[in-house]
Amino acid sequence: MKKSIVIMLVLLGVSYCLHALSVPKTEVTLVIDSSAGMEDELESLQTDFPKLFAELQKGSPVPQIRFGATAYRDQGDSCVIQSFKLTDDPEKFSANLKDIEAFGGGDTEEDIAAALQSALDDMDQNGEPSSERIIFLVGDAGPHSKSNDEKQEYQKVIAALVDAGVIVHALACRTISPQGATAFQEIAKATGGKFIHLAYCQELSTTDKEIRFSVSQVNRSLIVSPTDLWREGIDALQASGLFYRNPPKPGRGYDSGEYEFTGNVRVENNAADMILTCLKTRLQSHSVRFPPPFDHGENVEIKNSFNGSYSGVTEARREAVKSQREWEAVWNEIHRIRMPKPELPEVDFEQDMLLVAFLGQRNTGGHNIRIVRALDTKESRYALIKETKPQGGMVTMALTQPYHIVIVPRTDKPVRFVADQ
Repeated sequence: MKKSIVIMLVLLGVSYCLHALSVPKTEVTLVIDSSAGMEDELESLQTDFPKLFAELQKGSPVPQIRFGATAYRDQGDSCVIQSFKLTDDPEKFSANLKDIEAFGGGDTEEDIAAALQSALDDMDQNGEPSSERIIFLVGDAGPHSKSNDEKQEYQKVIAALVDAGVIVHALACRTISPQGATAFQEIAKATGGKFIHLAYCQELSTTDKEIRFSVSQVNRSLIVSPTDLWREGIDALQASGLFYRNPPKPGRGYDSGEYEFTGNVRVENNAADMILTCLKTRLQSHSVRFPPPFDHGENVEIKNSFNGSYSGVTEARREAVKSQREWEAVWNEIHRIRMPKPELPEVDFEQDMLLVAFLGQRNTGGHNIRIVRALDTKESRYALIKETKPQGGMVTMALTQPYHIVIVPRTDKPVRFVADQ
């Protein structure tokens, strides 16, 4: 009996050690432009970081993450670089973020090269060699690049980041110049990161005092019913079926009094949400699992479906279709090169709606996309998407553009398209 208990305790100890070893170690540094004009983005990060950290703690196994920050301005400002060392204490990091103030700057370029080098130096000096390193660059201006020396300095820093295996996700703010966006894209591509334009949201009220959200991202804008889905960007809004209308043309809307801004003058942005999304995606690639938001959702009946491999739609796309006009447009787009065109299936849009998923173009057959389930939660409807690749064997060597469409009961909830895990 005693021997059995000892063996069991040893096995539990080994299991615990293996679990501890499997927990990914990640070091994350926020490199933030803290010049004048960055107040909104800085406030978003300061306000939303506790929520971000709490979401990461839901991972299984719980990821081990240390956070640091490097705030930068421009050469000649009283404080060009402000660094905060990596820490695993979320309260300390939150306090560090709140110590950053936006001021200075004044031109269209900032000392990004010095900021990135400072962040890399802190990771080298205070980090752990076995940890994965990630930088989030958040700014509204590009690096100094007027002289050859400045360009070479920036390229030198990028090369150092690549050599160190640091992933840089570049988050571009709304006022970034085309040159700045190009520089952000360059560093994200070179280091295996993502380039993301942030989305911005502000409350409006209609003439009958109904609340709407004005959401903008790059050169696109939408007016939508209130929803936190805007935090995922305009593509997610357009796919959701919650889309309300494009902003009015000049001379109408804001100018004519059809809409007016509410007393809530703060313009929110999704910087913290994009950071959370990138971190979750990376951690999931290391076998960290996060509970899906639809854990307690109710299954939605899929009444009928349509699928094919040749839609002619070359870009990945998701959308919720709620009207006959939208359905005709989708059907005509899929079958625009077929003669005769298949008859449009009937859909009762008083009772039903369509969920549409396009995979985008692939070089061969064997690729597929399926809406495998639909679930309703209190706040949203979720469409679970499964993508598959060729598993060996013979496939057609033609270009394919797989798609899947399902008919489901109509809902006024926003639709969220998510990967089926």
